[in-house]
Amino acid sequence: MSICNTGRRTVIVRRADSVRASDAVRHVDQLDETALTRFYEAVTAGGRIASVDERAFDHGEIIVGNGYYRIEFA
Repeated sequence: MSICNTGRRTVIVRRADSVRASDAVRHVDQLDETALTRFYEAVTAGGRIASVDERAFDHGEIIVGNGYYRIEFA
């Protein structure tokens, strides 16, 4: 689990064990440059990443790269 603190909310990136048919799914290629950078930082750092624009992600969506990751807001 990785945690990103935006100052207003916390964005949590967790590896997803399963994906439901109803889940919104985006590939990393669909993220803008800033969101992609922050996403990879969150996945690889395993810690708090500052200045993430939470509008770049939707609560509950799945981001697919070399694994499936669920985006959650705390």
